[in-house]
Amino acid sequence: MPEWALVATADDVLALAGSAPPVAVVEVPGDDDALAVTAQVLEVVRAWLTVPALEESRLVVATRGAVPAGGLDTVTDPAAAAVWGLVRSAQAEHPDRVVLLDVDATSEFGVEPVLGSALASGEAQVATRGTALLAPRLVRGAGQDAAEQAVFGPGGTVLVSGAGSLGGLVARHLVAAHGVRRLVLASRSGPDAAGVAELSAELAEQGAEVAVVACDLADREQVAALLAEHPVTGVVHTAGVFDDGVVGALTRERLAGVFAPKVDAVRHLDELTRDAGLTAFVVFSSVAGVIGGGGQGSYAAANAYLDAAMAQRRAAGLPGLSLAWGLWDRAIGMGAHLSAVDHARAGRGGVQELARAEGLALFDLGLRADEALLVPIKLDLAALRADAAAGGPVPHLLRGLVRPGRRQARAAVVPDNSLVRGLAGLAPAEQEALLLDLVRAQIASVLGHSDVDAVGEATAFKDAGFDSLTSVELRNRLREQTGLKLPATLVFDYPTPAVLARHLREGLARRVASAGDGGLIDRLAGLAPAEQESLLLDLVRDQIAAVLGHSDVDAVREDTPFKEAGFDSLTSVELRNRLREQTGLKLPATLVFDYPTPAVLARHLREGLGQRIAVATGDDGLAARLIGLLPDEQEELLVDVVRGQVAVVLGHPGPADVRADVPFKEAGFDSLTSVELRNRLREQTGLKLPATLVFDYPTPVALARHLRAELAPDGGADVDEARLRRALASIPLARFREAGLMGALVRLATVGEPGAADPGAADPERSIAELDVDDLVDLALGGE
Repeated sequence: MPEWALVATADDVLALAGSAPPVAVVEVPGDDDALAVTAQVLEVVRAWLTVPALEESRLVVATRGAVPAGGLDTVTDPAAAAVWGLVRSAQAEHPDRVVLLDVDATSEFGVEPVLGSALASGEAQVATRGTALLAPRLVRGAGQDAAEQAVFGPGGTVLVSGAGSLGGLVARHLVAAHGVRRLVLASRSGPDAAGVAELSAELAEQGAEVAVVACDLADREQVAALLAEHPVTGVVHTAGVFDDGVVGALTRERLAGVFAPKVDAVRHLDELTRDAGLTAFVVFSSVAGVIGGGGQGSYAAANAYLDAAMAQRRAAGLPGLSLAWGLWDRAIGMGAHLSAVDHARAGRGGVQELARAEGLALFDLGLRADEALLVPIKLDLAALRADAAAGGPVPHLLRGLVRPGRRQARAAVVPDNSLVRGLAGLAPAEQEALLLDLVRAQIASVLGHSDVDAVGEATAFKDAGFDSLTSVELRNRLREQTGLKLPATLVFDYPTPAVLARHLREGLARRVASAGDGGLIDRLAGLAPAEQESLLLDLVRDQIAAVLGHSDVDAVREDTPFKEAGFDSLTSVELRNRLREQTGLKLPATLVFDYPTPAVLARHLREGLGQRIAVATGDDGLAARLIGLLPDEQEELLVDVVRGQVAVVLGHPGPADVRADVPFKEAGFDSLTSVELRNRLREQTGLKLPATLVFDYPTPVALARHLRAELAPDGGADVDEARLRRALASIPLARFREAGLMGALVRLATVGEPGAADPGAADPERSIAELDVDDLVDLALGGE
């Protein structure tokens, strides 16, 4: 298990700046005051995200009984569930910085026995129940009708809390579809709420008796008075407010404003109706509390509390249902306050808007289902799966519905393969141009533009409409693409796309230079697996010696555990950083704990580099296959090669999905995928190919013809001569000397030069180096 430090306050976190342990743990105290607990954790998380020395470390937020892993009765602390909602949003804004861990509330042990296995799982959210590690996944609802009788009907009185559009929509539906004849509409504004008079009159015309009451549901005394005057048999709580802001901008006061109509109101309604014999207790929650949404920390926290409160009610034998809604039609509910950028962000995540009829149908389905928490959401699963197949990220929570693509798995090993290798073959100005294209494309996506031309390279981010949330989203996207450490203040530090692209080029310079020079991968490519492992073991031992201050690498034994060698959290991080710089792999700060000896670590590095070694291992396979084929056959073979590489780059299942006559532009190629295709074909053919490949040769068949012209300029008509040409080009000069042909070669090299020197006095090495291969072929075939 890695070394870890316990923190409880922001000051504790700031004190870690000097030691930077790989892991820090904040244990959430059991407390009924959800606001106090969440605000305390907020301060710790905010501090954690501001300390540069802790960027490679992970903060574990540990709770007890916060989530219903293993059954509803395992939820014992709804206040801690609010912390989960808050931290889920922090995880969305700052990937790989924070881990959520929920320990079984019945366990007599603390965090320490399960910490190592939880971190090793690779999951950002984990619960332990007994000896099992559990991770949350969204799954399809069973769709079974579990209720034997209607939960609403003409014989009871239903309290609908919240005066917004959702409250009105539900009230109309209860009367029209469920036959409810007595309603209590409660909100802070009561009769003064916009549209409530018209709603009341409309419901009265349908035969319903409606009481409109002014009540602050966050005030327990007011709720008690309301229920005393209007006894109810069912509750539907729809109230809520937004106060969007990234985690770094949240405060206790901002949390309190969002908690009041959610957490406080539901707690009071729950406690004051437990003996009322309710047939239904439904709360309108949000998918933000389940998935976590960037910029929605306070809202996610409040709704996660509601989800846990309903689980507790159900475990106690009481009715309770939390509907964690996705996105409604933008004219309804909380979706009405979202901007076009917010809706575009949701759309990229596969979330579609629910029409009124769809939402109400899901409401009815939820009432009949035997569940405490349901997520009524409209997902474009086909688009999500296509994006995953193309290498796009899949949130862990959705992996029960969408399988991550193979390219995403490879990206964890080789995050910069296409970009860095593509930059390596370009001049500085071309590198900057490529990165500017990348930046503009990501900006267009973040802001919801359909055309990258809408993004001016000199337009200030502030003028383009960026705020703290869109800044964080752009940072995360560029970090994913480049592998660079980038601050959340990226668009403020580098105020235009052009300035930002220049910064990215400077940040990538060392890795680009390493890729251009060949380096480690090229050295490994020509070795057998055992030799590769030996080379990597030497590398690991060299770096260990440097970190521990040994003057002789022999002091580092391959089988000595790092712990016995004297490694601590600081030296572990230093070794990780050195090896990451050398290999380009993403390596955890817990490296020496996960791979306990140099030999085990070297083996892990070889496995991690396997994909790149395979790509870099060149041979003459393609050129050899072309020899002996007629021109049409060569072209057919190369078309298949191009289609195969296009399929890989675009994430298609196979070459059959790539048409040879469809222009690359129409197939979806941009500057980045063009460079990736160029790199793949350059590796496979050995040809120098431009980054503008798909623009110069606009279809797969046109590109294949270009490759054939370069690889087989003689078309294959004279097979024997072509083979001889290739063979002679690779023969060492020593073989010519042994055959007594050096004099003839020198004569060929000096033919036609005025004042040619005597062959015996010429510099054979210099002259032979200048020979054309055609001269060698002519000589071998008896030409003069």
